[in-house]
Amino acid sequence: MSVQAVDRLIRQIRSLPIDEQRRIAREISTALASAKSPPTRRREWSELRGAVDSPLTGGDAQKWVSEERRTELLHRTDSL
Repeated sequence: MSVQAVDRLIRQIRSLPIDEQRRIAREISTALASAKSPPTRRREWSELRGAVDSPLTGGDAQKWVSEERRTELLHRTDSL
């Protein structure tokens, strides 16, 4: 359903008497409570390969932290 259709539906619901709005809310709440979401797939650590720099890939953590701080400081001073 498009964003515009949802917005239109919300406007229509808001124009209803409060009792009917509550009924719609109960119906939606009941439907959501009984809805089953698909099981989430357990991810493998290997899927993260290349997603982050040094510390999680075997590099020297202190060297990485120092380099990140230096880079951030340069970026901050360039912004001033």
